Amino acid sequence: MIYNPPPNWPARPEGWRPAPGWRPDPSWGPPPPGWKLWLPANPWSRAFGYAYAAAGVVGMPIYLLAYQTGVMPTLAVMSGFVYAPIGVAVLARVTTFRWPFAAYLPVILLAGLLAAEFFTNSNS
Repeated sequence: MIYNPPPNWPARPEGWRPAPGWRPDPSWGPPPPGWKLWLPANPWSRAFGYAYAAAGVVGMPIYLLAYQTGVMPTLAVMSGFVYAPIGVAVLARVTTFRWPFAAYLPVILLAGLLAAEFFTNSNS
């Protein structure tokens, strides 16, 4: 967990960690309503789960389409939608904002198709 001081409290010194039983100075006033004093150490820990869930949502129809039409080898499509979420999740983790699940869908679609094209061309 990471200590998250409210904006009306003094900033914490670099590397400072509250000792067990620490209490804020009452003169600082209360934190704003709903303020979380403790945040998860990794707020983007769901990036890989979201990326793979999105790959399932958009990848399965593409895979079935490739299987039925033969437009693209199904192994290439499957590989594209297995490997693309890794890069997308890393991208989501390094950006400065938290991606909603809906943002993963078009990015996974594009990345999965590009990766599938790469695997198609690498096998020829």
